[in-house]
Amino acid sequence: MVRLMAKTTGFTAISQNVEVSSSGKGERLRSHLVTEIASGRLGPGAAIPTEKQLGEVFQVARGTVRKAIASLVQDGFLIQKPGKGAIVHDQASQRLSGQSSVLALIRTNTLGTFLSSLNESFENAAAAQHFQVVSCNTNGDVSRQGDFILQLIDQRVGGVALNPIGNVQTPLYQVRQLREHRIPLVFLGRRVEGIDAPLLAIPSQEIGQLAAKQILAAGHRHICYCNLYRGEASLRHEAGLRRVLQSEGHDESALSVCYAVEEPCDPSQRLEHALEGYFRENGSPTVIFTGSDASAESIYLWLVRRGLRVPDDVSLVSFGGRMRERAFQRMLTSVTVDEVQMGRVAIEILSAMRSGDLPLNHNETRTMPIDMYAGETLRHLNRKPAP
Repeated sequence: MVRLMAKTTGFTAISQNVEVSSSGKGERLRSHLVTEIASGRLGPGAAIPTEKQLGEVFQVARGTVRKAIASLVQDGFLIQKPGKGAIVHDQASQRLSGQSSVLALIRTNTLGTFLSSLNESFENAAAAQHFQVVSCNTNGDVSRQGDFILQLIDQRVGGVALNPIGNVQTPLYQVRQLREHRIPLVFLGRRVEGIDAPLLAIPSQEIGQLAAKQILAAGHRHICYCNLYRGEASLRHEAGLRRVLQSEGHDESALSVCYAVEEPCDPSQRLEHALEGYFRENGSPTVIFTGSDASAESIYLWLVRRGLRVPDDVSLVSFGGRMRERAFQRMLTSVTVDEVQMGRVAIEILSAMRSGDLPLNHNETRTMPIDMYAGETLRHLNRKPAP
């Protein structure tokens, strides 16, 4: 029997007795290290003994030690650090327990580029920590959302970032299944009430307030708020708009709303039908604020087809992500949220939950920062036109 008592940086001595035989020494070395990781004696980030120390204790050649370590690196249990040797991967114990190294992003839809940028940042941050990512698009269908959750549980996914559907209430039992299977969960944008989990919040009321301040500063005195759904986020947009208008001495008539009708099913056609009804009853507003870049594009095209110029006849302000990749987005005046930071922080939280640094019922709320992108679609009425 041989007692391994090596000491390396960040490594507490291993005290398990190991029987060494003349056959299968490389596999015995690997099995011993796996046992130490599974037991927690070699925790995340701990350095394993050097090749020389392991070779001496297990009476094997350095080449055999290297092969055993390489196999553990390939399986995701160890990481090779230049100048430090091999250290235990942060997710090694979860992988040994059968928990997948795949993380899932469940999002409500693919409209616009905010969610696609969020998806990209989520994937990039996951790859940097050696996770794989599966992305699920619910298209606003709560049953589809539930099916995705069940499939992910069946695959023992290692963590879920969930952007719950906003136009209908997510059933509590859908999300409770993740908790019962001890799968790390972080909410994006909104919570499902009754489940304690971290939330990366989009400050919808503050978005409305910032939009109203910019619009009033440009000389407009009446705002038309137009959106696809009258859901939680849009109601908070309205509240933010009203709060600023009232603080500036404007009455209720300074804000009017225009929500898409239920039919037809195509989102852009629904917005067009709603706008046609609004313009017939109210005439043309000087400015429209809408809840997404995708809706803004549909509104812009509809205005142009009516012979109205943006922003000379009607100004247009939107909400979207900070990454303004498309030409239309770069033209559009928008309140923006940092979706890249949101994806990165989501991965950090899920990783901390998997490693045990955060409890699964951690109920922190982190509000994502917002900003104003100037664009070209907000006309300043108090400025004299260029000669």
